[in-house]
Amino acid sequence: MHKKILLYGATDRNNYGDLLFPIIIEKELHNICDEELAFSSCAISESDLTNIGAKTTKGLKYFYRNTRDSIVIVVGGEVLQANWATLHYFLGTKINYVYNFVEKLLPNYSKKVNKLISLIVLRPKNYYPFVLSKKALKIKKVIYNSVGGSSSVKSYSNRMLSLLAESDYFSIRNKPAYDILHEKVESVKLVPDTAVIMSKYYPKASLKKHLSSALTSGASKYIFVQINKGYLGQDIDTFTSELDKLSEELKCKLVLCPIGIAAGHEDPFALDVLNSRLKCNAILIKEPDIEEIMAHIAYSELYIGTSLHGVITAMSFCVPYLGLRAGKVDEYLNTWGVEGLNSIAKENEVFNRAKSAIVTPASVLNDSKEKQFKLVEDQFLQIKNIINS
Repeated sequence: MHKKILLYGATDRNNYGDLLFPIIIEKELHNICDEELAFSSCAISESDLTNIGAKTTKGLKYFYRNTRDSIVIVVGGEVLQANWATLHYFLGTKINYVYNFVEKLLPNYSKKVNKLISLIVLRPKNYYPFVLSKKALKIKKVIYNSVGGSSSVKSYSNRMLSLLAESDYFSIRNKPAYDILHEKVESVKLVPDTAVIMSKYYPKASLKKHLSSALTSGASKYIFVQINKGYLGQDIDTFTSELDKLSEELKCKLVLCPIGIAAGHEDPFALDVLNSRLKCNAILIKEPDIEEIMAHIAYSELYIGTSLHGVITAMSFCVPYLGLRAGKVDEYLNTWGVEGLNSIAKENEVFNRAKSAIVTPASVLNDSKEKQFKLVEDQFLQIKNIINS
């Protein structure tokens, strides 16, 4: 009889990193487990993004009907501080009109009111979207797989900490959150984002066919560039100028490729704006699927971007990387980045930082990759033991 495993996360929206989690988890557990496992990918809503290489997801109703005596793996991502209203908003549902109206009508109370509205509409059985009560949902085992968390102590209520403490396995990917949580939940472990082992299942050579025809017609060195809509609020003129200088100095094309499509990211809009301002030779990739994003990073000379999973993909394929913007990217780089690449670049630093990053020795990048692979693979062995017990 197959063991039933529910893979639960924010995997119902077109955001590259979130879509990778169930794919990698299934591949690795099928690879190391002797017994047959029956996986179901679950999220807040039903979705079908198979056209871009993602898993279909079943919604909350299915999830709640099937948690009894199941093993639930919260697949990863920035889920600990997620709330129902924000998740609902990111899905682009019709209720967004209500949320937007509340924000205009009650700007000082909109967060609390919208949370209440989302609870009434969704009627969830769990208070937090991704921090689960084993008792309330009658779950056999709960595993938190290298999730992301806030670096603010105030973000962790006693209620949340109590639920995390009752989990069967709990790992977190960023050290600032780990330092806070380790004092409250002793069992928590610090482990890299599990998507980093993607190159184990998507070898670089197998991805070449997914490159743009503009890059396969001849020997083309290029730099992969990605920004999200939020980055347009930075000094975009300086950033554009730095990229133009970099392209000219290194004789490299720029490949502008979106990674996050969902609300809250909106890379295509940002890259259209960037492309219109660049003077250098740039190739704009439209509507890439998972393997096309992966391929264009794997074959690049350097990754520059605001996407955490852009950085993680570069790490997996030993490509130098330059992160942009503070927050989870900066925290992850500080935790797992190699020396010289372990902090974000400001807009006016991109040219000099990129020139330095691009000559990072391959051996240094490979050592970092192997270290992260070992930690993630060891974690999966522990998860295997929990599944089998």
